[in-house]
Amino acid sequence: MGLVKQSSLSVRLIRMGCKNRPFYQIGALPTRRRSNLLPDEVIGNVDPIPNQNNEIIASCDLKRLAYWTGKGVVFSKGIQNILGMAGWLPIPPAIYIKALENRENKRQKTDKSEEQTEESDEFVVDSLITKKRIV
Repeated sequence: MGLVKQSSLSVRLIRMGCKNRPFYQIGALPTRRRSNLLPDEVIGNVDPIPNQNNEIIASCDLKRLAYWTGKGVVFSKGIQNILGMAGWLPIPPAIYIKALENRENKRQKTDKSEEQTEESDEFVVDSLITKKRIV
């Protein structure tokens, strides 16, 4: 059969916006082009800062994305995460692993806070008993 030819095109995030207010465009461009140049075609955009409802806004032209997918583009990891969450691509395993770690961290924090409240309750009871004995 032969070797599989790697695509010379990629779909990736291009950073725009200011220093403290990032904004990303989803662009199709050659793989070897530097990241700070403008893309051949802008397919969509992503606003990574959560809004009032704690949502990250992303929009994409799915017809153009299907066109570029048919051309055999390579997706960057950031785009794979975004399109995986949108249901266009399979969700990468790293997202599942990160969600599991976040869940475990949250569970540990709640366990620690429950232990601290129990210890503080015992301290309050002990201090009340000693005060009553002194009086």
